[in-house]
Amino acid sequence: MAVLILLICGAIIVHELGHFLMAKMAGLEIEEVGIFLPPRVKTLFVWKGTQFTLNLIPLGGFMKPRVDDDGVSEIYKAPPLPRLVVLSGGILMNLLAALLAFTLYFSQWGMPDRSSVIFSNVIEGSPAHRAGIQPFDKVVLVNGTRVETPQELIDIFGDHRDQEVLLTLDHDGQIKEIAVIPELNDALKRATIGAMIVNPAVKVNAYQSFLYAVQTTADAFISVIKIPFQPLIARITGQEGGSTGRLAGIQEMYAAYDQVVKTPTMPLIVATLYFSALINISLAGFNVLPFPALDGGHIMMTLPEFFRIKIPREAISVANGVGFIALLLLGLVINLRGLVDSVRSVFGF
Repeated sequence: MAVLILLICGAIIVHELGHFLMAKMAGLEIEEVGIFLPPRVKTLFVWKGTQFTLNLIPLGGFMKPRVDDDGVSEIYKAPPLPRLVVLSGGILMNLLAALLAFTLYFSQWGMPDRSSVIFSNVIEGSPAHRAGIQPFDKVVLVNGTRVETPQELIDIFGDHRDQEVLLTLDHDGQIKEIAVIPELNDALKRATIGAMIVNPAVKVNAYQSFLYAVQTTADAFISVIKIPFQPLIARITGQEGGSTGRLAGIQEMYAAYDQVVKTPTMPLIVATLYFSALINISLAGFNVLPFPALDGGHIMMTLPEFFRIKIPREAISVANGVGFIALLLLGLVINLRGLVDSVRSVFGF
């Protein structure tokens, strides 16, 4: 859990540093850059007149620009184009951090071989372990049908809770058939078999690692942005009832991180690089959403100024205040949901 908290803090620092650097490039004065939300715990250091602080509420971070005597911040006094650059700085910095982490990950671990799917880790006592599935078993058929991606197999298990799934596997050239029954994973909120499902890795050079990291970062960023709109997309496309993503609390993030770091033969630092990239992309994708108090909301309220339409400062303040409270409540609900589910799994109700 400590490593996960450090990764989250690191992503927040990267995000706020992006805003800070863009603001400095635009010649704006910044009074404070905060890790987490107030109240303040302590001032970490002061650099060129800017306080860098650690705060109490672990739901993001902030950058506080200097304000004039009328209470108007330097950012909102700036022309719209420099303001957009500053507002986008955190998102861009998170994406660059994810790109770097993915590039290092692929250069060390290799690039996924999309031609096959394997089980890279089997948890002791899980449905997969009881059924006889072994690490590095290659998936040939699932219920008599070929699967091409790990997500396809994850979805099949998710849709077959407490139902038998017939797997045809290749273990070192020997074909075997195994029946496994997926069970509900309380932490992940879906039926699983307790095995990590991946494409096997193939070694690549640094250039190939970078190119694949660019593609992976873009694909993951788009996937995160889609999460809030998935119910609407499913209704429009007629694919309701399928597997969808959702916002995760600390417990769910830790469950996912724990599964990644338990991958056989994968060094901890390599697994941490992978998860660090995902956290940075998640933070960037969440912040780009056009919701008040998020970067995307600030950006949306700045765009009309390019057409000489200025939203009243009072209206912006009210919208951001309401949005901030809504985000606090959302964070509380998401984490309480994870806590309640954990208690239920322990006490069996």
